[in-house]
Amino acid sequence: MAKKHGEEVTKVRWWLVIVFSLLGLVVLVAAALVAYGHTLFRGDDASFWSGLLVNIGTSLLLAAVLVWFERAIVRKVQEQTRSTAQRVEQAFTTAATTAATDAAEKTAAALQPQLADLDKRLRARSDSQASQRTATAAKVSEVPSFESLRDALRVASDINALGQPTFFVTADDGGEVIVPAGEALDSPLVVVTYLSEFQDRITLAHLVDRTQRSSVTWQEGQTPEDVFTTLKDEMVKDGHGAAARKMSVERLFGNLGSLLTDATSARQADDGAWLSGARVREMVADGYAITDAGIEVRGHGVAAEPSEFGRYEHGKVVGSNVPALGPNPTDLDVWDRAVARGRGYFTVRQFGLWGAPGNTPF
Repeated sequence: MAKKHGEEVTKVRWWLVIVFSLLGLVVLVAAALVAYGHTLFRGDDASFWSGLLVNIGTSLLLAAVLVWFERAIVRKVQEQTRSTAQRVEQAFTTAATTAATDAAEKTAAALQPQLADLDKRLRARSDSQASQRTATAAKVSEVPSFESLRDALRVASDINALGQPTFFVTADDGGEVIVPAGEALDSPLVVVTYLSEFQDRITLAHLVDRTQRSSVTWQEGQTPEDVFTTLKDEMVKDGHGAAARKMSVERLFGNLGSLLTDATSARQADDGAWLSGARVREMVADGYAITDAGIEVRGHGVAAEPSEFGRYEHGKVVGSNVPALGPNPTDLDVWDRAVARGRGYFTVRQFGLWGAPGNTPF
């Protein structure tokens, strides 16, 4: 066999055709001699032998014919085999493609509703977590206790909504805020510090002239009466009995609940939040807060930025651009109080910025 254009081509084996033809003719001649000539086989069995030789001769001639047409027969068989193989391969390819397409369509059909609902499910989970955080923060003013305050401070500090503890500048887990313990602008200020680096710890300190004076650590299991009785006793010992008498624990928890709720709501960008989302440092009065962004006023956003507070030079403030009047003309005293408190955070001193995160001067 030879190859032509990548296919095997069968040549006619002429020598085999000639051999079979000659043998067939010889056998047929012998059959004729047996039947009609005078040979040794002439007798009663002559018809048998002549018939046998005729069959052999014709078979040899037929074999010669088959060898002659071998190429055509082989080519036809090869074409049929090739055609059958192509049909089988095409059938398998079609079946595999159909199966893959069906599987892809079923997978897409199964994933489509999941993908379509993914944003909805994530939004629902996020909204649920946000609602839980604000509810936890608001609970402080409803149920004053160690547990409610700890949980509120924890959820707020977990999202960095509070200023960093002043005297624990390396603490990553915790927060600190200052709130008035009363409704009047001259109400005692209380610094509430929460640390959770090793275990939950809440410290309450009376702030006098930007310095933490009397302080107490609130231990789990202690009632508010126990803790604030101790704090007031310490204030009396430190010579601040008048402030101890003016301190309203009810207003303290109310202000704490309000500030923590507003700080948490703003940090997680809730609808209706009035604070900017910057870390909250202090509540000056209802609707007034000091944050890392500056002085913020409800309904007016940031009313004075840190860069507007100028710097101290030789005991004087220079370069201050803080507005003399606040956004609410009826709250002049509150604005003056907020500016005075803001200077302690943002006015740059010769040795640095006291209001830098983690270095609140009070």
